[in-house]
Amino acid sequence: LGELMHTLDTLAGNTQVRLLGWERIVPPEPIRELFGSAADEPLVRCVRVRSRHGHPFGYYGSWTRTRHPDFNAENLAYGSRIDLFRRCGIEVAKVQQTVSAMRVGALSAMHLQMATGQAVMTLERRSFDANQHLQDLLEIQYRPDQLRYQMRLDYETNNPETSA
Repeated sequence: LGELMHTLDTLAGNTQVRLLGWERIVPPEPIRELFGSAADEPLVRCVRVRSRHGHPFGYYGSWTRTRHPDFNAENLAYGSRIDLFRRCGIEVAKVQQTVSAMRVGALSAMHLQMATGQAVMTLERRSFDANQHLQDLLEIQYRPDQLRYQMRLDYETNNPETSA
């Protein structure tokens, strides 16, 4: 998890972000169910596009559980979400990621400068606190010609000590 956070910090520091939308609203039922939130509990909905050297490569849509006043449009427009999580006390103890291939829809295709229906790499990231409560749901659609996803998996063996 530490390496993921470092990678996200590096990505944020070397790319530009454009905020397309921000609102604090009660989410639709499927999102409420994922968060286990009350029918009247608002979450933060955010849509952004991330670019490098003027070329868009990621369309980001997220739902975040927070009432912190600093988790606002201005801070999301100019900074890293990870930095904002830290500043607002949003705890992340566990992350689940799913990577899949999908066809890009009309809205995200427009912002990614792609044709509707082209293949995109989609990453869904669910971030949980220490009590296993969902704190953030992020879906990113990446242009496959602008991004390479790489991961390292380390195998650790547990060799219990034997007693004589």
